[in-house]
Amino acid sequence: MNRGIGGKEPGARRPASPAGSDFGSEQQDEVFQNLLALVLAVAATLVVYLALAVGFQVPPLAGILGRAPDTGLPWSVAVMLSRGLLQPLNFCIFAVGASLLIVRFWTLRREHQAFRHDYIASLAAARGAPDGLVIGEAERGQPLQAVRQIAEEYPGTLPLLIRRLEAGSQRLAEGGDAAEVLAVMQAVADNDRKVTEGRYTLIRYLTWLIPTIGFLGTVIGMGQAISGFSGVMGQVGRGGAELQALLQPLLGSISGNLGVAFDTTVLALLLSALIVALASVVQSREEGLLSSIDDFAVRQFTSRIAVPDVGTRQLSEMLQSALMGLAQMMSQGKAGEGEEAAGGGFRDLAGLLAAQGEQTRKAVEAMTAAAEKISKAIPQGPGRP
Repeated sequence: MNRGIGGKEPGARRPASPAGSDFGSEQQDEVFQNLLALVLAVAATLVVYLALAVGFQVPPLAGILGRAPDTGLPWSVAVMLSRGLLQPLNFCIFAVGASLLIVRFWTLRREHQAFRHDYIASLAAARGAPDGLVIGEAERGQPLQAVRQIAEEYPGTLPLLIRRLEAGSQRLAEGGDAAEVLAVMQAVADNDRKVTEGRYTLIRYLTWLIPTIGFLGTVIGMGQAISGFSGVMGQVGRGGAELQALLQPLLGSISGNLGVAFDTTVLALLLSALIVALASVVQSREEGLLSSIDDFAVRQFTSRIAVPDVGTRQLSEMLQSALMGLAQMMSQGKAGEGEEAAGGGFRDLAGLLAAQGEQTRKAVEAMTAAAEKISKAIPQGPGRP
């Protein structure tokens, strides 16, 4: 357990940061990622829209106002350039969600790279080896020192694996046994899962917003078409003009409005399907990362802790106290009374153990409970070593 990190000598330890500062750092990272995604989305929307407008010689302002003719334009181009403001807006919302997922996917590379540090890789490599690493009573503080040396390489928020190991190593250095270390690391794991799930709240909202805007465009387009047709029928009913003369310009307007209605819905459904697919890929990769960290924390770290648990320490202290008392009584006895003193000493030992029987029973129960916690935490399966 005396291996250095990257060949460095142990130096000044990174001070443990309070939970509030970790939370504030995470909040700052999340705000930065949201702003970065928004900037990327707006830039991507402007680039796509202007590129299409210049390439197909369509005035950009006319397209935004919905006055650009779509004659001779491909459907994908006409949807963006001649269907009004809702289509670029919907594309921009999709770009925000896609940018968030891409940024999140990129940050996962940093999380996976944490497994490649020398100390962490040595824990994984030593599993199953005859001389595998064991964390005994004399090595309580070494894991914390090694993890904090790794943490010095990260100026901002620590990777999830490093934070998990730092929390467990801190409890181990403070005198905790394997069961207590495991409980601390499981509490950190539960918090990590809640934070990870909360990051997808905005993605779920955008997934709902995209088809909602598409439905809004459908309602607006059909409403405009029905409104124009109702006006024509009113003029015909008053005898102001012939139906055929009024229908000719009206049909073009109705077809354009219906095109806005249906194209908005089609585009919204396509964009919504794409963002759901991207979200499922990123979320599954993130869940896999959390599962890998859970497995490492239990199988590669907690299972190597060989320090006495609370029950064992209590039982050891009671036996040590009783034996010291016996030795003291025997040393004070006379030489001729040695046999009698020895018999009395053993009776005193039995009396001490009987008097502390309840504490002994509790100590044994604590030992059993700790063993059960460790055995339940280690995954069992046909393919597991």
